[in-house]
Amino acid sequence: MRGNENDTRAMQGLVDALRRIVAKIGCTVLAVHHEGKNAFMGARGSSALEAGLDTVLNLVGQNIQEQRADLETTKQREEMAHLKIHLRFVDIEETVDGIIRRYGKFPTLADATESKPDARQVRNDARTEALLSAIREMSEATEDGMLTRQQIIDGIPPGHGKKSSLDSALKKLSANDGPLAVETRGKVLYYGLKVEA
Repeated sequence: MRGNENDTRAMQGLVDALRRIVAKIGCTVLAVHHEGKNAFMGARGSSALEAGLDTVLNLVGQNIQEQRADLETTKQREEMAHLKIHLRFVDIEETVDGIIRRYGKFPTLADATESKPDARQVRNDARTEALLSAIREMSEATEDGMLTRQQIIDGIPPGHGKKSSLDSALKKLSANDGPLAVETRGKVLYYGLKVEA
């Protein structure tokens, strides 16, 4: 299959092809992909890929020297997400007739009591703080401190992610206990920082 990973139609075609395999064979399909330069924004390319998947697992390196990583669920459509799994990668080899065969590094479960910092959460927190800082700065230039989604998207510096990810962040930040207030004016949503009483 050919196509540009940034093209929504091409990525939807890939998702549809994977679903046809599942339906025809009755199996689970694992698609391996990687994050873009900005890990907070998730997988590279069109958001149609992640939107079409039932489960998204993210392997986050925690300690390169010790070959450790965490496997975490970032999306789970119909079931509960599993707890974070701490992994350690070990070299697998065997000696047959005096010849050493190396098979590479394979993941094994690390000690469950070892808790490493959650790198993705650290990135998410930094991303959220950068977004709030940009909104704070832009809202100071408005009369009432409120901004439309488009004003926020236009005012965010390049490299801060895809529109769909920004929409998701705005939705989370404007939830009941979030730092953003949201109001509807006509058919347009306006966002602004909540004023503390």
